[in-house]
Amino acid sequence: MTENLKSAVEMLQRQIQELDAVLKQAATDLNAMAGGERVQQWKKRTTSLITQHLGQDDAQRLANKRSELSAYGDPMDELQDEIDMYREFLVAFAEEVKQRGHG
Repeated sequence: MTENLKSAVEMLQRQIQELDAVLKQAATDLNAMAGGERVQQWKKRTTSLITQHLGQDDAQRLANKRSELSAYGDPMDELQDEIDMYREFLVAFAEEVKQRGHG
């Protein structure tokens, strides 16, 4: 795997850890709204990092991710679902980037 791809995978792993920290903080604060705002800030930063490491096309894949939130559900459950969606995407994406290095 090239140094650039290795660096990209490490960045993705850090972003997954940051996302987990956002959820933990929201659960501690019992504040899904603030958690949602932090998720949006995380998404902007992560999209920018993906652009720097891998390019605009890959970053657009994250930017296009949208959760299907309902207005009537439990806000913490909805935040958990949104974070899970982004987490699953990044875990799969990190594996894809690793495969690029072996291809």
